[in-house]
Amino acid sequence: MDYQNAEFYKLNKNNPDLVYNFADELITYRKEEDANGNLQIVEYRKKDGRKGKKVTTRRVVPFHEMSIKDFDAWKTRLTEEALEYRRHDDLTTRENVSIENLLETDLVCEESVEDEYIREEEERQQYAAIIAKSSEVLALLTPTQRKRYVLSKAYGMTTREIAEKEGCEQRAVVKSLQQVEKKLKKALDAEKS
Repeated sequence: MDYQNAEFYKLNKNNPDLVYNFADELITYRKEEDANGNLQIVEYRKKDGRKGKKVTTRRVVPFHEMSIKDFDAWKTRLTEEALEYRRHDDLTTRENVSIENLLETDLVCEESVEDEYIREEEERQQYAAIIAKSSEVLALLTPTQRKRYVLSKAYGMTTREIAEKEGCEQRAVVKSLQQVEKKLKKALDAEKS
């Protein structure tokens, strides 16, 4: 019943219609005027049809099934029940939260100054190590290889764009970048050993 109240509340919160969401279909009851200007209740049923398409059927609800007065009373009653459920659920949630568990959440817990300093220092050291290793690896490259690699990786240029910029064959750029990749792989394999 709790799930149904929550679902009903969500579907009907700011909606003048009565909406029910079932596993295989969505049913909506709506007040509409007929051709003579009289109010009537209309039922819309939306369900999955063939090939995954939604099929909606419309039916005027006879007064012996649901009158306008019944519709209004039903809407008011169900909305009040859903609101009461919502208030009760919010109250229960507030009562069940302990201070200890609340302090451990990311929403409440703030990093201490010491922890922030330690984290930033570790990040600086990692960055310095990466820069040092990158400088060592880039030193292994020829000036042409280094230039082409930086244009490719840092600036995102294609081999065709690099070849046009340098006035050389695209094959030469591709071969050069392949040699760079081999050197980088060799350097990384040597570091792991």
